[in-house]
Amino acid sequence: MLPAGCGVHHFVTGIVSAVPVLNLLILPVIWHKVYAWVLAGIIGLLIAIGSWYAGAEEHVYRYAAGNGISIAPPVANKGQIDESTQDKKKLTDFAAEETPATPLAPGQELPRKSLYKMTYQTIGSRSLDQYVGSYVRITRTDRKTFEGKILGPADNGVMIERRVNGGIIEQRVSFGDITAAEVMKQP
Repeated sequence: MLPAGCGVHHFVTGIVSAVPVLNLLILPVIWHKVYAWVLAGIIGLLIAIGSWYAGAEEHVYRYAAGNGISIAPPVANKGQIDESTQDKKKLTDFAAEETPATPLAPGQELPRKSLYKMTYQTIGSRSLDQYVGSYVRITRTDRKTFEGKILGPADNGVMIERRVNGGIIEQRVSFGDITAAEVMKQP
């Protein structure tokens, strides 16, 4: 035998959930028990929507990248192209010009040794302008390290081309801000 009221509550709950209009009729009766949770949910939903439109998605990826966490950004729908994605596409069009390598034939293996080896070699920061077109790794005085391509000398510094958030930017780095510089070379 079932405890008193056990079957009744399940039966009533089933009827209420089966007929959506009854939910709206019963809500005012139990409003004094659930109003705080309903209002908290609505406020939370509004905060989430507002922060999404304020750019929270971009800040999450920027924060993760700054802390060394690699998260793949979401792929935009091909049908939705706006001005910002067109600008990014102009910046990264050079990658589309390269043709992909042909796949290996069945049974064919990659070579055991690499064809050549590239390493970073430490150089003086004042000699960076001698390596125009080379790839460089720079450590700044705030201990942040970034990599890029040397474009040429600038007033008391050097111009570097680097990737940031999927785009390419040019940045002037002062010699006084550089604590260590390494240029990519064959050993």
